[in-house]
Order: sequence, then structure tokens, then C-alpha cells
Amino acid sequence: MLGTARNIDTAHARSRGIVLANGAGTNDDCVADHALALLLATVRAIPQLDEACRQGVWRDALPMRPQVARKRLGIVDLGQIGAKIAQR
Repeated sequence: MLGTARNIDTAHARSRGIVLANGAGTNDDCVADHALALLLATVRAIPQLDEACRQGVWRDALPMRPQVARKRLGIVDLGQIGAKIAQR
């Protein structure tokens, strides 16, 4: 459909004085890095273990967390960012 991009009616946006921009490729690396950081933080329970450590709980009193090594990860929508996550 002409005048639309990613389900945004560009003509309508322009008529209302709304500026649209596409930053494709500008932050792919940062988003992919952040996605992996969030994955590791979630799987390894980093925020929870940090809080436990600050409260004086020793590591041997906590359950072992799963590892990411040798696991499979599915990536939905292998676009630019998904491809960079796959590279990592």
C-alpha cells in the first residue's frame, strides 16, 4: 500500500505535522548486545544473586543456576538485530 511504512500512515502523519524517521542499522549492535545481557541476567538470576550477596547470603546457600552454554536459542524474526544476536 502506498504511503504506509510498517503500518504507519505516512500521509496522515505528515498532514498532522508528525515527523517520521527510520533509524534502521543505527543501533543493531547495541540492541543485540543488550538482548544477550538480558538473557544472561535472567537465566543466571544476576539481579537476585546480587541482592542476596548484598544481604550477606553466601553462594553455597543458594541453588545452582542453569547455564547458557550448550543450549539452543530460538530467534523469532531473523532481521538485522536477530542476525546479530545469532552471530553472538
